[in-house]
Amino acid sequence: MEQTIKKNDRGEEVVDIQRRLIALGFDLGKSAADGVFGEQTETIVKAFQQKRGLIVDGVVGEETWRELVEASYRLGDRALYYRYPPLRGDDVRELQMSLNSLGFHTQDEAGVFEQETDQAVREFQRNIGLPPDGIAGEETIDALNSLKKAVSTGSRFAIPDKRYICNSSRGDRRLKIMLDPGHGLPKDPGAVGAFGLTEAEVCWRIALGCRWILEQRGVEVVFSREEGETIPEGERSQRANQQEVDCLLSIHLNFSRDMQAEGSTCFYFSNGRWYSKAGKKAAHLIQDELIRGLALVDCRVHGMNYSILRKTRMTAVQVEPAFISNVKEERLLGSGSYIETISRAISQGVARFLEMEKQSII
Repeated sequence: MEQTIKKNDRGEEVVDIQRRLIALGFDLGKSAADGVFGEQTETIVKAFQQKRGLIVDGVVGEETWRELVEASYRLGDRALYYRYPPLRGDDVRELQMSLNSLGFHTQDEAGVFEQETDQAVREFQRNIGLPPDGIAGEETIDALNSLKKAVSTGSRFAIPDKRYICNSSRGDRRLKIMLDPGHGLPKDPGAVGAFGLTEAEVCWRIALGCRWILEQRGVEVVFSREEGETIPEGERSQRANQQEVDCLLSIHLNFSRDMQAEGSTCFYFSNGRWYSKAGKKAAHLIQDELIRGLALVDCRVHGMNYSILRKTRMTAVQVEPAFISNVKEERLLGSGSYIETISRAISQGVARFLEMEKQSII
């Protein structure tokens, strides 16, 4: 969906949204699918966004529409197979959960049909005497169900991150991290403070500080973009996946219309029912260092369904150490010494996480 659908809009696009919400069990009341994006529809959209770990604004943009489409699929609705771009949806996630429960490991349960899922489907088919074509159609799905390994839909699952730190082919064991400074001047300044400080320039300076500190610790550091480059989140995720980094750290600043809002927060992947166990651990370690090192207000750690957290294959965290909309914090962010303190706190949290993960496989 290229356009944004919001309150007071009308038309077939609104009908489509309403029908999908109803099919997912949401009650639109007497209005049902009347094609009018009224207050009730906005309330239900917000409830859906909350459930799926999206930004709760009641607006159906690209991210919310994608989640609506993916949530609409149930295992058996369509044949699943490996292709490019990969198939995505809750039906893929149900297939992965079922295969994993039987010991045919798909590596993760993120709802994306990639090569690992294709290999798991073929292995399952070989074991039960079906042609190993990698297509999860009616016969293959019936075989899964016949083994009475029904896919659970009422529990919370930890997604085992695909950490390349566990790749035996990397004998040197040198850890590799990608820093993703948010936005990018001059085209995308991000949020702008009252005194004109931009989110993009602050994020870049924090990333530079983190790179220097982490490299001193022997960590290989790469950036998701060049200085002055603006790229979409999808391409940032793709670059991280291609470089096979052990961890991705996306650096942003928070913004609020309430100019009194302040403090630090970190995010890891969660869509309400599945979450990244390693991402949650890393987010807590980084947040602890920020709160302890800078005496910041603790806005806590939260699971979110951001694209940069969902589409990356490694452990990923988005850190927002301050509110650029807060006058006091904007002034601090303009200080070189304060940026250095933030960089050291973030780097210490990342280093602690990487060391803990490395020790767990030695």
